[in-house]
Amino acid sequence: MGIKKIIGKENIGKLERINSPAVFDFLEKYAAHCRPDSVFVSDGSEQDLIYIRNKAIEKGEEAPVSFKGQTVHFDNAADQARDNKNTRILVSRGKDLGASINTLERGPALEDVHSIMKGIMKGKTLIVAFFCLGPENSPFSIPCLQLTDSFYVAHSENILYRQGFNEFVRR
Repeated sequence: MGIKKIIGKENIGKLERINSPAVFDFLEKYAAHCRPDSVFVSDGSEQDLIYIRNKAIEKGEEAPVSFKGQTVHFDNAADQARDNKNTRILVSRGKDLGASINTLERGPALEDVHSIMKGIMKGKTLIVAFFCLGPENSPFSIPCLQLTDSFYVAHSENILYRQGFNEFVRR
């Protein structure tokens, strides 16, 4: 499955502004592996940020509150990210982060994660979001690429992190 078949003209146009075969190869790899029905690429524009927030509401991942433009999200009590007993940090062989942090060796753990991810986005939209840790256009910039099928996750990250699409374009 080629990503171009499921991404749409507008979203492919956004990606074509980024001169990085590595980004496209990464997206192609995970779109083929996770098998989403569609792909949405956020360029960090106000229009895209509003679209993501509205989709989170539409899908029931968030609910509007009485303040215009504000939403609320309640986590599921069984959400693994909040389950310290079953959450693991992937580390290189021999790396020890201390007794209070559960770790797994990166190689075998990634194989397990990839087996779980196979086809996991069927019937869903793959959201591609770009962020920048540190200031844009700086030697301290760290560009980041997020893939998720949760509009809530994308919306939360849009609030927490600097938009980084332009940093990817610049590089």
